[in-house]
Amino acid sequence: MRYKPEFFTWAEFDSPDAPGSGTSMQDEFVMLLDQLRGACRFPFKLTSAYRTASHNASVGGAPGSAHLLGQAADIACTGVQAFQILRHAPVLFTGIGVKIKNGSGFVHVDNMAPGGNVTRPLVWTYPF
Repeated sequence: MRYKPEFFTWAEFDSPDAPGSGTSMQDEFVMLLDQLRGACRFPFKLTSAYRTASHNASVGGAPGSAHLLGQAADIACTGVQAFQILRHAPVLFTGIGVKIKNGSGFVHVDNMAPGGNVTRPLVWTYPF
């Protein structure tokens, strides 16, 4: 049986070029995102979740992005909210990226399995 998100609708996970594609998100990842939302106690606006290959390419996403596998989301937030997300995310996710400028931006969370010759830190920042 499919997981029913507590704080999100499946449409919130859609790639903008493919309505209904949000159902491609992995249930386990959505469950963890629900846990993060519950722990933070403020609503999340997702700016990116599932991506089709063409949308991923158009936004400059990595070729092997976890967004393509339904295992990543970008959460719009203020700087203060980012600190709250960062307080809880490391116990739930294997990758956390932060881009905050002038008090707002987003936090990326994913559960990309480590492997191959790709290494990365648990938390990183994006260039401006």
